[in-house]
Amino acid sequence: MLGVDIVEVSRIERLSERDRFLTRIFTDVEIEYLESKSFSAHSIAGMLAAKEAVAKAFKTGISKELVFKSIEILHSADGSPYVNELNHDIQSLLKDKNAKAIEINISHDGNYAVAVAKLVFDKKEHKEYKEFSSKLLKRPNDSNKYDYGRVMIIGGSKGMTGSMILAGEAALRSGAGMVYLLVPQVISPLVESKTCEEIVLSMNDDGDKHFGNFKRDDLLELIQDKSVIAIGPGLGTGDHAKKILEIVMNNFDGPILVDADAINQLAKNPDLIKDNIYITPHNMEFSRLSSFTLNEIEYNREESVKYFLDKYHVNIVLKGYNSIVANDDNYYVNPTGNPGMATAGSGDVLTGIIAALLARHDNFDMFKLAVFIHGLAGDMAADKYGQTSLRAKDIIEFLPQAFGEINED
Repeated sequence: MLGVDIVEVSRIERLSERDRFLTRIFTDVEIEYLESKSFSAHSIAGMLAAKEAVAKAFKTGISKELVFKSIEILHSADGSPYVNELNHDIQSLLKDKNAKAIEINISHDGNYAVAVAKLVFDKKEHKEYKEFSSKLLKRPNDSNKYDYGRVMIIGGSKGMTGSMILAGEAALRSGAGMVYLLVPQVISPLVESKTCEEIVLSMNDDGDKHFGNFKRDDLLELIQDKSVIAIGPGLGTGDHAKKILEIVMNNFDGPILVDADAINQLAKNPDLIKDNIYITPHNMEFSRLSSFTLNEIEYNREESVKYFLDKYHVNIVLKGYNSIVANDDNYYVNPTGNPGMATAGSGDVLTGIIAALLARHDNFDMFKLAVFIHGLAGDMAADKYGQTSLRAKDIIEFLPQAFGEINED
């Protein structure tokens, strides 16, 4: 529930010359504040943008349901803006959205005022808790490890062993029955020394730090009985990486999760993209994959994703603040997560969570749940360690609690 609005300051300078402009938009208290600012066009533009952003966050727009004066922008002693939540219309909308508050931020960039409004929820009030608890079924008493999927994660290179270890640990913590890590021989001993429950497999590296020449039949044999394949963490972008991705795409019928370096391979070889795969780009990777510029993506992430899905019929999570999870038929903005998760390895953890859940049920609900759980575990980790000190391993630490929060057991 996020609203963003931009107002051109020079436009406000022209509008504010009209007699009824200020009294139509602002309350007496707001006008008093603006008077203290000598009716600065920048101040007026910032408060107007904030009102529009709030209306967008509530998804009403400025309308009969929510008029300009119902959205009263006040200021604390230190000058920080906030919404008067005692207004009847605001209270009703907060209750309707199951939100506990609305936060706003106003900034200026040259001739523009930019405002962001965000609804704040109590974690337990997210509708996802009830929805997801019905999706993740309890484990039968007579089940065994083979009932929960064989996850294979392909990647790693010299200097990039951590990505595979994090993805493997996250998959195990997310309920995978068995986890296989396929890595180049050069890092196999190190990966084995850092893992316990995972099964480490390796292929030739040609004395280099990445995968080298290998026999096609050897790879086919390794992937044939797996439930899901995740490919990309630390993989590299050389010709052998491309060949591995191509063989997986053309010969594996189960769910395929493409991440990190494998996404960059798809960007260079879009003919490899096939329907219904799962891809997990951040903005830069999505820019390479979609040919949209970073500015275009950051300006309108929603439309960028929709245009991409018009061309490629895949399942995608565009990672970042309020990650977008979508395919041809579904669109979901994830409410969990925090800036502390912008740290090395966080995406590898997400890869492991997604792979484990897809091994149980190959569908969009599991994809969506994985993103929600990832953010929720990150929020719990931030509560303990703070956002500044948050590490990817901390997210894995809180996966048991995150799954417990949605009443798995």
